[in-house]
Amino acid sequence: MGIQSGSERINKGVYNRGITNQRVLEATKIISKYAHKIKPLYDFIINNPYERREDIVETINLIRKIPKPFILANHCLVFSKGTDSYNAALKDGKLKKNYSSLASFDYHEVRQYLTKDNNLYLNSFMFWLERMQVGLWKHSNFLKSRVID
Repeated sequence: MGIQSGSERINKGVYNRGITNQRVLEATKIISKYAHKIKPLYDFIINNPYERREDIVETINLIRKIPKPFILANHCLVFSKGTDSYNAALKDGKLKKNYSSLASFDYHEVRQYLTKDNNLYLNSFMFWLERMQVGLWKHSNFLKSRVID
């Protein structure tokens, strides 16, 4: 299930998705009833140049509330040339002029095309969580003491 972000500001303003976090959690509770048959997978988008620190923290907080078990899948935001989002990001100064929308971008490659990244630590943390498939429920004290305000 594509959740994209735990920030309602980002979901509505950048991804044009009007769903609230409350509705996301309601859906994940329904899905979790079938986790004994198939493990749910939830998609999130990272490396979004429009996100602020608070947006990423909201995403981490939402992930912590999702019923376990599940698979966390992070994807880098890729702007495709000619789209409204690409044109807006270029106009807003979020992308370098040499940006290329190659589908093969990975987490480390895409960063070189952003004009600035104020959220390096938190984006790296989201990347690490997915790669390690660390259960956030097992590390909630670590998250609370280090990341979550």
